[in-house]
Amino acid sequence: MRSAAMLQIGIRATVLVLALLVVVVGAANAASRVPYGQGLLWKIEHPGVAPSYVFGTMHVNDPRVRTLPAPVRSAFNRAERTVYEIIITPDARKRLTEARYLPEGRTLDEILGSQLFDDVATRAEKAGISRDRLRRIKPWAVAGALHFRQGEIVRSYMGELPLDQWMQTDSLSRGAPVLELETVQEHIAVFDDMAEADQIALLRSIVENNRQTDEDIEEMTQRYVARDVGAIYAAFQEEIEADETGFARKFALRLIDDRNHNMVARMQDLLRQGGTFIAVGALHLPGDQGILRLLQRQGYSIVRVY
Repeated sequence: MRSAAMLQIGIRATVLVLALLVVVVGAANAASRVPYGQGLLWKIEHPGVAPSYVFGTMHVNDPRVRTLPAPVRSAFNRAERTVYEIIITPDARKRLTEARYLPEGRTLDEILGSQLFDDVATRAEKAGISRDRLRRIKPWAVAGALHFRQGEIVRSYMGELPLDQWMQTDSLSRGAPVLELETVQEHIAVFDDMAEADQIALLRSIVENNRQTDEDIEEMTQRYVARDVGAIYAAFQEEIEADETGFARKFALRLIDDRNHNMVARMQDLLRQGGTFIAVGALHLPGDQGILRLLQRQGYSIVRVY
């Protein structure tokens, strides 16, 4: 039960790990200059077709995030089809679970060394992951599980789904077609193809910044609820600029920019049909390489709804 609960909030939320490691306080000035940085729900219009909508989500089960504002709920309910980054089917969940584990003959304590492994194990035990099971998990997957606050973990154990998965379940219950922009294997590859040294660096950063990470998650949640995605994006960019190793820039390119271009390409047929509601992580929306700017350059009219 615990393993399944952590899986529901673990692998996909690794998408936000880098963003959760930045300090969003003080980014207001830069945020005001971020294209499409203020808002969560956007109407996408093109002559001759019914409008579609793009909604920025947060991959958590926090009640403040899970409560859809009226304009979002209205567009969501009216949609002829809903689209997500990936769809969590039983088969997808099985493949996501399998992808988390190290191959036979390798263990996490050998990869990390005794000191870092002990530090990670201390955090992992609080999340319900025993040392024996921890030894079998890949560094990137551990990173995805460790950055959650206790409330997130408790709600997951109680069956509370992250926003995206809850919306998928709601769509299916209403009989609306549910589609995805990425395959499960593509989603896994974003993390699984990272160099092992980069996975270790990511995990070490989470362990070393435990208190700050909790504060940043709360600050980011407040910014999200206030629809100030630009502040999150601006702080994300500041962290990339400050990283002298180049790891943050390389990972952000793979994690955000490359996927933005791929997702926009796969949206085209759906947007031409009209009546489509697309929900993706909010960090994919703003900026010069964000989904909304890319759609604008293709001739779509972008109007903020909420």
